[in-house]
Amino acid sequence: MTILRRRMTALLLILACMLTLCAPAFAADSLQAENPFTDVPADAYYYKPVVEMTAAGLFSGVTETTFCPNMDMSRGMLVAVLYRMEGSPEADPETKYTDVSPTQYYAKAVAWADENRIVYGNTDGTFRPNAAITREQYAAILYRYAQYRGFQTPLGSISGFTDARDVQNYALFPIRWAVGAGIIRGMTETTLNPKGNTTRAQGASMLYRFITYYKLAI
Repeated sequence: MTILRRRMTALLLILACMLTLCAPAFAADSLQAENPFTDVPADAYYYKPVVEMTAAGLFSGVTETTFCPNMDMSRGMLVAVLYRMEGSPEADPETKYTDVSPTQYYAKAVAWADENRIVYGNTDGTFRPNAAITREQYAAILYRYAQYRGFQTPLGSISGFTDARDVQNYALFPIRWAVGAGIIRGMTETTLNPKGNTTRAQGASMLYRFITYYKLAI
């Protein structure tokens, strides 16, 4: 019995040491998801999306300490985010668009998205990467990305929104899908504001809900 007790005591000591050694690693992992931005308050609706999307490397700050949540998100920004989600596959930075320089951070992303019909340009041969992206444009691009990934895109209803008629035809299915999936929420209980610009806070939140809805690992 004495030998057995000694062995049990030794085993408990080993386990205690192992737990002690594991603790710092867990703490270090937790630090990665801490908020580095002074302009993202803890009580903001976009706090968790911004922090987690940034920690995952999908979004980045405007500076090391600022996210600029109320700044408009551009078409180039969204395409770059989705490109990162795909693991930044090899793509030719030379695109068919006259306003996409191969030296820009979004050049390969635009080429990849265009090749896979996730985005479309304008009739004048431009992509307008720096133009603010509207809420319905964001939904349309995210909808095509979901279909590119082979995800189901069931449609919801937007009949409860008084400005539902403002949604353009190309974005009708995407908006219905995004509302039904809880990816896009109304600006108020009765308005969608489909033609309003998407802020960086809204963009991070929509992407976070997209990832959550489809249970993606990032």
